[in-house]
Amino acid sequence: MCDTHNAQVTTVLTVCNYDTYQNKPHAQGTHDTSHEARTKIPQGTQGIHKQQLDNDNNVNNVNKKRFTPPSMDEVIKLFIEKGSSKIEAEKFFYFYESKNWMVGKVKMKSWTASVSGWIARNKSKEIEDRGYVSTLE
Repeated sequence: MCDTHNAQVTTVLTVCNYDTYQNKPHAQGTHDTSHEARTKIPQGTQGIHKQQLDNDNNVNNVNKKRFTPPSMDEVIKLFIEKGSSKIEAEKFFYFYESKNWMVGKVKMKSWTASVSGWIARNKSKEIEDRGYVSTLE
């Protein structure tokens, strides 16, 4: 049972008899959202202790690196490896440098993946430009 009280800006929700509702068995077809259900050890890992699983999760979180912007030399090197030009590498670098390495409103996660997309878009533009010019001749 719940009681509500509306104010001008907020709503206060009071849960009555909280303890009596917490110990009821779950109805058939509903999800168990208890702490025990959320921390249950996955099947196939019964031999591994929960603490070991938690330690593994913490290690994985530590190994994740934050994004660090590349240097101009790194960008040029990757563009050349992928068969593009130094001029395109400089365009890429200055474009994203001016946007503080943001993609929309989110910080870039992988500049190497962005390089691949940049090169692919540039090649498709070149093909379109060639097709457009050749139709005029």
